[in-house]
Amino acid sequence: MKIKKEHRLAIQKLSDNNKKRILNVLLELRENSEVAPRNYSPYGSPSYLNIENEETRTILLKLTELGVIWAEYDNEAREFLFIDVDIEAISEAIELLKSPSKNNISFLVEFDDKKAAILIGKIYIQLPPHKDEHYFCRVMFKHEKNKPIDWSEIYEEVTGSYEKYYGKPSDIRENWRPIYDTLHRVNKRVKEQVGTDVELFTWQEKTVRRNL
Repeated sequence: MKIKKEHRLAIQKLSDNNKKRILNVLLELRENSEVAPRNYSPYGSPSYLNIENEETRTILLKLTELGVIWAEYDNEAREFLFIDVDIEAISEAIELLKSPSKNNISFLVEFDDKKAAILIGKIYIQLPPHKDEHYFCRVMFKHEKNKPIDWSEIYEEVTGSYEKYYGKPSDIRENWRPIYDTLHRVNKRVKEQVGTDVELFTWQEKTVRRNL
C-alpha cells in the first residue's frame, strides 16, 4: 500500500463531483506513465497534461497533498518544477475513488471466514482472527441480509456455549451486552476504513440485522 491511511480516508470522503474531476486527471497520468514504474520529470511537468488549466493545477496540488504524486510547485511562477509519478500509488488512488461514496455502499459486501476479513468493493477490512468480531461476522454472513438474528445465536458462536450442550443462554445484560459491543466495533472498523456513515449492522430489540 503506497498511500497513507489518513490520506486514503481523505480520498474516500471527497464529494462525488471532486472524485470525478480528480479521477480524470489520474487516469490520464496513469495512461501516459505506464511505460515505466516511475516517470520523473525534473525540468517541468509531463507534456501530456494541460498545466495551463487552473483546474488541473489545483487537482495536481491536491494529489500532492494527499501523497498520490510528488511534486514541487513554484507559486511565484505558477508552474510545477517537477512531478514524480508512481504507477502503484496512482492505481491505488483510482481504486479508492471508484469505491463507495460516503453515504452509499453499492458494491457487493462479502466475508472471507478463512482470512477473517470483510471485502467491500476493493477495500479489504481485516478483523482480529478468532476473536469476537470474526465470530460475529461468521454468524451474520451465514444469513441473508435484513434477516433479524437473535443475539443468542451469535453468543453461542462467540463463547462456544452451544445451546445443545449448555442450554439457551439467559437473557441478561451480562450475556447480550458483549454482542452489542462487538456489533459497534465492527461498524466502527468498517466506517473508518471505507470512509462511510453507513452501518453494516444494526441492533434492534436484541436482534442483529446485516444491512448490506
